[in-house]
Amino acid sequence: MKRHVVLAVTLILALAVMLPGCGTGNETDLAVKISTQLVKKGDLQIGVYADGRISVPVTKVNFAASGIVSVIHVEPGQAVLAGDLLAELDAADSLDAIASAETNLQKAQMAYDDAVRTRAYTLETEKVKLHALYLKYIVHFDDDDYEQTVQAAEENVAAKEAALTLAEEALTAWLAQQDESTGEGETLSDEQKAYADANDELAAAKMELQTALDSLSVLFDRDDFAYTAAKEAYDLQYLKVENLIASTTSLVNAELNLDEAEKKLGDAKAGLEQTKLYAPVSGHVHEVSYAPGDAVQSRTSEASGTSDLITLYNPTDIQLVAYVNEGDVSGLETGQALRVTVDALYLENQAGTLTSVSLAPKIDNTGIVTYAVTGRLENPDERILDGMSVFVLFLKKEKTDVLLVPNRAVFMDEGRQHVHVQMPDGTIEKRPVVLGLTNGTLSEVVEGLVAGENVVTSGVDR
Repeated sequence: MKRHVVLAVTLILALAVMLPGCGTGNETDLAVKISTQLVKKGDLQIGVYADGRISVPVTKVNFAASGIVSVIHVEPGQAVLAGDLLAELDAADSLDAIASAETNLQKAQMAYDDAVRTRAYTLETEKVKLHALYLKYIVHFDDDDYEQTVQAAEENVAAKEAALTLAEEALTAWLAQQDESTGEGETLSDEQKAYADANDELAAAKMELQTALDSLSVLFDRDDFAYTAAKEAYDLQYLKVENLIASTTSLVNAELNLDEAEKKLGDAKAGLEQTKLYAPVSGHVHEVSYAPGDAVQSRTSEASGTSDLITLYNPTDIQLVAYVNEGDVSGLETGQALRVTVDALYLENQAGTLTSVSLAPKIDNTGIVTYAVTGRLENPDERILDGMSVFVLFLKKEKTDVLLVPNRAVFMDEGRQHVHVQMPDGTIEKRPVVLGLTNGTLSEVVEGLVAGENVVTSGVDR
């Protein structure tokens, strides 16, 4: 596991050690190396460390139809917006299909319009016939003249009956006046003739009346027959009109053909649209795997051995995957802050957030168990690339802008923490300190030191 340590300033102090001797007095120089480190402010981070790699999610973009690539509009690294045209297939077949579908649609529309006109004309014609038959059966035979003839004949009979009565009365009176001795003459009297004539006229009048009644009866019978025939004809025509209204087979068929033609045109246009490939999301082009003239298959067919036509990535959505030891993973949770170091780009302390912890263990050939932990950088550097190695700190505690001292400089004496401070004149001072949080490498200084002082990390006895 990597550790990043601030470079220590190494000072070499030459101490002259005088050895006692006789006469001339020989000297031996002993050099003692003292290492120091500057006390300064910084951020103290405590958490779980792990190695990992950058993982850049990509969006795979492919044609929904098979064909020959006609043009590629983008290249790797290019920025695109959602909806931008990325590539096109040869569209000759699709254009031919649209032209054919448009012609068929025009024909279907004409056939439908003709069916509508024909039905309307036929229905109107049959309704006119129905109305004419209605007038025939609803208007009865006009028998006024014949009834007047009968009435005149009845009046004539009544008049003749009255005349006969008068003639009969006159004859009776005449007979009463005749002398019995005289007897009947050989010739009829005027009264007798008048009575006989009146009787004949009455008989004739009755015959005329009967003739008029018979004629009227015949006309009534004839009128009833005509009425019945007209009613039957009307009823039949009425049923014909009703059936014509209800029967829409030809119109429905024409409408179905029109709908089918419209659908085929829509399908043809959709087929043309499938020859164009648009960016589903905004981002940058990661890779272009085909060139104009290459044959591509619809990815809906899941053809084996084929590459994605274009892949896109979002430079603001940079993820990482680190493998955390089984003993540390239980202390991690979604939403936890993390800090990332990318050695290849000399980037340190890049902020991020833990997004998921895998439940599936990874066991290497030595038996070590780790779990994949995924995080996302908050403001990623645009130079970060997929697959780069990273060093990840999953934060548990953090203090910012605090005075820090390396743990190597701290020692215990008489139950208290101390450090050796190198003074400006080069002398070494032993000083007690009060420390706070520690991450195992650095500790927070609560009191006893100030920024800018140098503490000894090695070279001085404690």
